[in-house]
Amino acid sequence: MTRQNDPQVFGSGNHIDNYIVYNVYGGIHAHNFNAASIPDLINQNQSSNGRTPENSPISSLAEETIPDEIWNIFQSLSPQQQLVCLAIYLLQQEKEDGKFIFTNDNDWWGTYSPLVNEEGFPKDLGSFYKTLEEIGMGHFRVNCSRDSMAKINGVFLKHYDDWKSTDYYGERAHVYWHKKKIADKLLEILKLLHQQMKI
Repeated sequence: MTRQNDPQVFGSGNHIDNYIVYNVYGGIHAHNFNAASIPDLINQNQSSNGRTPENSPISSLAEETIPDEIWNIFQSLSPQQQLVCLAIYLLQQEKEDGKFIFTNDNDWWGTYSPLVNEEGFPKDLGSFYKTLEEIGMGHFRVNCSRDSMAKINGVFLKHYDDWKSTDYYGERAHVYWHKKKIADKLLEILKLLHQQMKI
């Protein structure tokens, strides 16, 4: 694993920038994910938890990081679906100032445009939610209901490039900026995973 500065060692883990990677029984367990860590984590090709991952880096990364309930779904997905499932899982591990950035069910609103416009998810909200269910909705750290997704603010239904804070009709502007942060981070993670996986 590479980094610009020397890592500081804390017990059995290395603190590297703002995430911690633990080596446990030959496996990699990472917390406080930083999207910049994804290429290094993908290049770690180890196994743990008694699972038998496929021979692809994305399967190895998922095998090392996601919990069993998502792993069981992950194995049945197509490579493209696996990439999105892993991206959402990693997105939900991202922290800022020691706190998860993805905390509310309506934070899923920030995923709509990136998933529709970059990953080919259906625009229809019912079909969009069904696709989320197929890749693990209900088993992520933060989940949302079909009803919650149907209440998405209109600005977030637009192409990400067309989002404007002035088009947000909610009373609290910080909600808009938070969803934009979610979308920014998801796009960053998706880009890195696509580059690494060549999908």
